[in-house]
Amino acid sequence: AANNKGSRANVIFIIAATLYNKKSDSSKLINTFLKIASVAIGLRIAWNIILLFNLSIETRYGDVISALKFFWQADPTKLSFTIIFGNIIPIFLILALRKTVLTSIYNRRLLLLLSLFASVLIAEFLYKFFLLQYGIVM
Repeated sequence: AANNKGSRANVIFIIAATLYNKKSDSSKLINTFLKIASVAIGLRIAWNIILLFNLSIETRYGDVISALKFFWQADPTKLSFTIIFGNIIPIFLILALRKTVLTSIYNRRLLLLLSLFASVLIAEFLYKFFLLQYGIVM
């Protein structure tokens, strides 16, 4: 939980620094953030794959199935939204941010940073809600 709060604080700091450094060159700060965000998103994707394929869940009938099969049978819409908002959208936003760092379009850079932050928060909310709905504790 402390690591999650620290990452949120880092994102807020980056956004504030981008706002403050409107006219100066803040590309070094954003490049550092992009490296950290790329590693974090990569770790998140790896963690999701490991959990979905290796976590076993016992159904109420006594069958033991993988978490992916359980979530896909229980609610494929929430699973799809969690994967889209937590993995796919952040990858595209990081790639788009890498291109906008080279240009000095301030509004686009800020919008992409805020979108990345919102996407990860939405995915975390959906993921936690999904787990709590079925009483699965990680």
